[in-house]
Amino acid sequence: MNLFRLLIISTALASTSAYAELDVLQRSVIDDGPSKGMSVLKNRAPSIKKAAQASSAAYNDHKLVKRQSQSPIRDQEGFEAREKLIDSGSTVASFHAQIAPRKTAPAGIVSYREEAGKAQLTVAFHGSEAVEDFTQANFLFRKVKNPELGIEGGIHKGFNNRYMQSREAMHDLIRATLDDHNKSAADVEFVVTGHSLGGALATLAAADLKKNFSGADNLKLVTFSSPRVVSHDGAQSIEDSIGKDRIIRVWRDGDIVPSILLGIFGFKHVGHSVKLESKTGGHLSLRNHGLSSIVEEATSAATIKPLPHEGYKTWLKRKITSIPRAIKTTFTKLFKRV
Repeated sequence: MNLFRLLIISTALASTSAYAELDVLQRSVIDDGPSKGMSVLKNRAPSIKKAAQASSAAYNDHKLVKRQSQSPIRDQEGFEAREKLIDSGSTVASFHAQIAPRKTAPAGIVSYREEAGKAQLTVAFHGSEAVEDFTQANFLFRKVKNPELGIEGGIHKGFNNRYMQSREAMHDLIRATLDDHNKSAADVEFVVTGHSLGGALATLAAADLKKNFSGADNLKLVTFSSPRVVSHDGAQSIEDSIGKDRIIRVWRDGDIVPSILLGIFGFKHVGHSVKLESKTGGHLSLRNHGLSSIVEEATSAATIKPLPHEGYKTWLKRKITSIPRAIKTTFTKLFKRV
């Protein structure tokens, strides 16, 4: 069984180089074919742009992270992205995760804005900022159950733990934000987003809000470079609840984070896949994981022309089924020569 898993991993990773010639959003890869993907992305392009900006704004100054952790891994100075969000007309407030009885850490932001008579409330989670994000969240990938979130399936244990640590604070801040603007959940469009670990937490938050936040029916989930978060049953329940056309997963070819846990452990991505051009020719590298270049491309792309997407399972099945045909063709040619 271990040898079989190793074979699957090796062939799947090798297949990533096949998409190195793809352009960014102008020629994005989506997994439902050109006609379906085109209509989805045309309708969601503004949401992708705003979500990218909010995901960037969710990251924190390294000095703040250092006060909460002995081992920060980011060196971001200030809150430039957050300030830009405020300058654009949004109100922004942060919420925290209760990591231990006496320890808290910034978890994300809630922003609110009104434009052309429409109100939008965005919840954004930051990605990994400290070593603890790996030891206490990313690396704990045993499946657990948490039907309270509206997910009927397995959930990555570390992501579930970290989300539950900030869930109450997030709910409280959403309610306070709505009250401040004299709105109910039914009056606003919800956008839930995040990068990397933040994308995983956003996935759980979106399912949670859709099930447990009365009136939060107009909700979209947009993630960037997110790892797999839930089992196949969990992914199906999230798509059934939110609607697959309301879920966009943006990632870059050759990014190791969305590619790990390739499904052999029973995890699955959710929603529509939008793949951007690799920075390394399709080879797996953390260079393909950064958010800044994704923000630049997502906010500047004028047109979107999706191409059909072939996932690793489809690619592997095609390779395996082509072996007998190749052998038959070879023997046929040999017999013809005899």
